[in-house]
Amino acid sequence: MDRNEKLQFQQSIENYFEEKKVYDLLEKLFKELIVNKPKEPIDYLIKRIKKPDSKRIFITGSAGTDRKELALSISNHFNFHCISLGDLIQKEISKKIDISRKIENKAHHSRLIDDEIIIDLLRKEIIKLEKENSSYVVEGFPRNRVNLI
Repeated sequence: MDRNEKLQFQQSIENYFEEKKVYDLLEKLFKELIVNKPKEPIDYLIKRIKKPDSKRIFITGSAGTDRKELALSISNHFNFHCISLGDLIQKEISKKIDISRKIENKAHHSRLIDDEIIIDLLRKEIIKLEKENSSYVVEGFPRNRVNLI
């Protein structure tokens, strides 16, 4: 193979990788390895390649728009996890710890719960699902423009 043939072959391989998004896939998998640090990286990669990418859906809307019904319908149809902000808040209130008392106090006085508390509750659920590479639907978040950031 002469120099020109080698360059053409190399270019055809690069074009193929770009067209099939091989570089994007490898970059994503390497990032996951860095974040998750599995004990058996090769086994992790094999299992990860066989499993489809997770999907993330956020459903927002004003009160009375049946967000929860829509979120449950989507999650049941596609077998996704459903994260309802209202359910997360109720679950936290039932724990009867300091943070749940703050949430309960605000809820009983019809005041908005602090964004930091809401974001922290949601973050914990999302991190758990992301580690499992699970698809999910989030209902009721973001609640305002501040939450978008």
